[in-house]
Amino acid sequence: MMQILHFFNVLLLVTAHQPFMKFGMLEKPPMFMRKNSTVAGDNLYDGIWIDMIEWLSQHLNFKYEIIFVNNVLGRPQTLNGSGVWSGASGRLLRGDFDVLGPPVLMSFARNRVFHSVGVVEDEPSALLTPALTEMSSILSSIKPFQPMVWLLILISLLSAAICFAASSPSNEDRPFWYKRLIFSRIGNYVFYTVAILTNQGPVFALRKFQSKLPFRLTAGVWCLFACVMVNVYSSTLTSHITARKMSTPPTGGIQVMEEGVLSYLVIDDSFGREIILGATTGKLKKLGDLFRRHPENFVPDQETGFRKVATGCCAFSDFVSYFNYRIGKDFQETGKCRVHIGKPVKGYGFTGLLIRKDNNYRDAINQGILDLYQTGLVDYWRKKQAGRGYPVCQAQSKKKSKVLRSLNLRQDLVTAFFILGIGISTSFIVFLAEQCRRCKCR
Repeated sequence: MMQILHFFNVLLLVTAHQPFMKFGMLEKPPMFMRKNSTVAGDNLYDGIWIDMIEWLSQHLNFKYEIIFVNNVLGRPQTLNGSGVWSGASGRLLRGDFDVLGPPVLMSFARNRVFHSVGVVEDEPSALLTPALTEMSSILSSIKPFQPMVWLLILISLLSAAICFAASSPSNEDRPFWYKRLIFSRIGNYVFYTVAILTNQGPVFALRKFQSKLPFRLTAGVWCLFACVMVNVYSSTLTSHITARKMSTPPTGGIQVMEEGVLSYLVIDDSFGREIILGATTGKLKKLGDLFRRHPENFVPDQETGFRKVATGCCAFSDFVSYFNYRIGKDFQETGKCRVHIGKPVKGYGFTGLLIRKDNNYRDAINQGILDLYQTGLVDYWRKKQAGRGYPVCQAQSKKKSKVLRSLNLRQDLVTAFFILGIGISTSFIVFLAEQCRRCKCR
């Protein structure tokens, strides 16, 4: 009995000396976020750092309280002749909480007044654009019109007509100047070869006397060449009609700005805004000029940026982990993949929790975070928060870009009749030209 009482006394003594820490947390999904619930309790928040703080409290034996703060990180300001910090950074200096997280980007100004703990390399970011759309069937049939193919056919047509005109004997009934101008007969042979290609029959009767080269042999060689070229083109055209052709997303914010099709959004935090608007040279200056003309492209938070991109009007850059989480959540809500993530870009900064310089637990928290990363739990929590929607959307995007689709009669027959109309129009023009020529000859 005495041993049990001694054990409880020791336990109470240890509990009484447990340090108590306050964590001020900015909303930054999937690192930290509020749950959509009004029920008071211990589960008001969710995210990777909720699990990390709980693990650290057990590993380092401390109690904690989570204080939700607004998303204004703060910056140095001058007030009454002295330097102060605004936003959450100012609250940290005043002692409203001991640690500020999730990890924020390190800067020289912050390092002068704060210590950074749990410093890791900045995670990769990517460009978020509206979902890739399948190009319409008419556009997919027009784009394969390779200029080189039709240029070669035109050159061969003129070459055959010139060859016919050069090889045919002079007509003694014509004036001298007509016999000397070889180009006067080229038009006749152009009509003839085009008529053969369009199956309209000969435009004019062949001369009774024999030419230097077999006329039909030369025309047949040209028709064979044109037939091969057209068949090659037709196979290319068929693949463009039957295969899925997805729109090509931009590769970066600068390309979005130069194309001008989408509006480029930036979160309105003090750090990014000052860099963009303060640039005086290079591409950042162009981006700053664009934001000065359109200040509405500064968005207050990540959620606003994502919702605008999902409507199809804008592009937005942020961390890949947030996009993975948000796409998964959006897929669960709507059942659609409304956005597309570009190629991840490696980060070139470092992030860490902010702690006051007079805090004595800096080394302990650093060691605890290092031990936590070595367990592999952080990667597990990240995959858990990403949700199932992001892998599904990625798989659908790859499948659409590789697999042939079945022809849609309502849409794809429009393309077929469009191409048929081109052929009929060409034949009709040749027929009218033939009739006009006959009328002039009479």
